[in-house]
Amino acid sequence: MTFDCQACGACCYGPEAYVAVTTTDLCRMSPTVQGRYVRPTGDGRRYLKMVHGHCAALHARQGHFSCRMYAMRPQPCHEVEAGSRECLDARRRRGIDAE
Repeated sequence: MTFDCQACGACCYGPEAYVAVTTTDLCRMSPTVQGRYVRPTGDGRRYLKMVHGHCAALHARQGHFSCRMYAMRPQPCHEVEAGSRECLDARRRRGIDAE
């Protein structure tokens, strides 16, 4: 079974504190990307900004999904691979069948 991430985007949906951003992740990000997509919290932690239940970097158009910061995405985003347990869990939460 194959999964096309650009036809899904399910792993980009979640709660406010969904994708943690570490200091190492910040080193890969430009200041513009940090300012646009990273949200610091009062306790020193950082997360990707969420908008309407999905990552602010998710670009969704007519059933096509892409990441506006793909080359600089944080480590948790690297860990979700097409067809992995994390992928299948995200698809299930979004009501997308694993066909």
